[in-house]
Amino acid sequence: MAAGFLREVIRAYRERHADVAMHILEAASREQVALVRESRLDVAFVLGVPELLDCEVAQLWTEEIFVALPQGHMLCGCDEITWESLRNEKVILCQSELGGAIHDRLITRLAQFGYRPLVERLDVGREALMHLVALGLGVSFTSEATVATPFPEVTFRPIAGDAARIPFSAVRLPNNDNPAFRRFWSLAREMSKKWEKQPTDAAKPSAANQQKSRPISGSIHAHVARANAEAADVKREHCNDDRPKQVRDLSVAGHGEGLPNRR
Repeated sequence: MAAGFLREVIRAYRERHADVAMHILEAASREQVALVRESRLDVAFVLGVPELLDCEVAQLWTEEIFVALPQGHMLCGCDEITWESLRNEKVILCQSELGGAIHDRLITRLAQFGYRPLVERLDVGREALMHLVALGLGVSFTSEATVATPFPEVTFRPIAGDAARIPFSAVRLPNNDNPAFRRFWSLAREMSKKWEKQPTDAAKPSAANQQKSRPISGSIHAHVARANAEAADVKREHCNDDRPKQVRDLSVAGHGEGLPNRR
């Protein structure tokens, strides 16, 4: 939650409703949705746009996919990187929901060019994965919201094209009558309509490389990876009788990038 839409929604809500106690949960999408259905969580922020008959699902924002490159890699001087330029790279990904989604997208895109990339799925979290990239064990991917957190000897570059964007959605029960949550939901929907992608400083090429930066599609080097968005849950808890009536509890949950994809 280093940057991005979800961070800004929580920040704006806290500024407007400082008396509301927020409870944050990080979990895989399936676990979040189960908690929403049990009325133990007000809202889940999940990857994609799932079809859930008993829940209301609203896509609120999208994020770019970024490639994580070891320092000094030939693609570090590019503003953007094409899928095809990654065809000869070894890709390392987490055993996570986001890692699985990126894996499928990478395979699909490169199959269109007749390539099958070498992909290794590792039982590590995002932080360990980025350090492995720095050590030269492969290239990886992450989401736009997470590139604000720098890692030593790792450079982030966006994937070019509309197919390199990941949708994220909010999931709630239609009959959730928690006043604190209703205000949160309205704020998130309002901010979603106005949300504009902000450029990430961590992903910009250095001034020295900016003039020679360009998209590359024919390089023998390439990297691929994608990251899970951060998670937030909003749970409803019973208010003590001696608390002011306007005070409510809110739990928000979304997904952690390095969480395993439990089946």
